[in-house]
Amino acid sequence: MWTRLAERPEAARLFDEAMQGLTQGVNGPLTTNYPFEKFGWIVDVGGGNGSFLLPVVERHPAIRA
Repeated sequence: MWTRLAERPEAARLFDEAMQGLTQGVNGPLTTNYPFEKFGWIVDVGGGNGSFLLPVVERHPAIRA
């Protein structure tokens, strides 16, 4: 799948938008309320454009992602 998306920029853009749209309702409360600071590393394996991971790292700059 990732190879196909890399070869098709428009499909990759649509995929990223879909992933962001599916999760945007919970991302804000989750990044604000979950105690991410107790972790040294976090990994977002969901795919997409990092719209979940970026706010977590911004809020907790000591975390590596």
